[in-house]
Amino acid sequence: MSGSYYYLIARNNDMSRIESFLWASVVSSIHEFLIELPEVASINDLITTPVAGSTIGEAMYEFGRYFRCAKNKKLLTHKIMSVIMDPVALVNDWIWHGINTGFFEQGRCYSSPLQGEFNIFSGISSMYRDNTSRFKTGFDVGFHGKLYPLPDYGQESNIARFFGNTVMTELGLEAIVTDTSIDSVRFFAKTVWAAYHRQNITRALAGDSVGYSVLAGLASAFEHTQYKTDEFEDWIGAVHVLGPSTELALL
Repeated sequence: MSGSYYYLIARNNDMSRIESFLWASVVSSIHEFLIELPEVASINDLITTPVAGSTIGEAMYEFGRYFRCAKNKKLLTHKIMSVIMDPVALVNDWIWHGINTGFFEQGRCYSSPLQGEFNIFSGISSMYRDNTSRFKTGFDVGFHGKLYPLPDYGQESNIARFFGNTVMTELGLEAIVTDTSIDSVRFFAKTVWAAYHRQNITRALAGDSVGYSVLAGLASAFEHTQYKTDEFEDWIGAVHVLGPSTELALL
């Protein structure tokens, strides 16, 4: 999370993705080598902080921008979501008197309902424990969002183009709460940094849109899962540094 805010500070001050990643790497190295002097510099931290931080930070940046640009941006829910996703932008606006709004007016702000997919969910979950051979019931609550900051995504068009900017971001958070504690938490973030986009969507005779959209590019991701139950406590964090990502949508 500290890496994501290192990245957000740079990104909200008009730095590119590479510059923001380098900024997060430098600040992380300073922390490891100069601030945590009694400890040996952690290789895990030197990789996780800038890579996972940039992955999460770019997703937060794009989600925050989406809610600030949306058609219903003046709604309280959209204002709250924009602050939760990117609080650094709020601080910048307060200090520099609307600098982010100025960026948006320069054509850097666009959004359509087809570019975003957001779900807030809740329900009841029943978990089975092997070591106790019994079920445990809890309250399941979470959020999942997917964003495609691409012009004309999902709209009627014929596109065959390589995009060097961010083409997809994803954020997910899920928690299971029991009567005694938070049983488990899962957090997921993914950013597709660049991709080839092939899209062919037309209007059918019945009036519906038909076609397909394909993305194939390079992505980074981070996943954190944590358990705290009556029987055991454990967590695992996985950083996917860089790898292929493909997605097909059919209409």
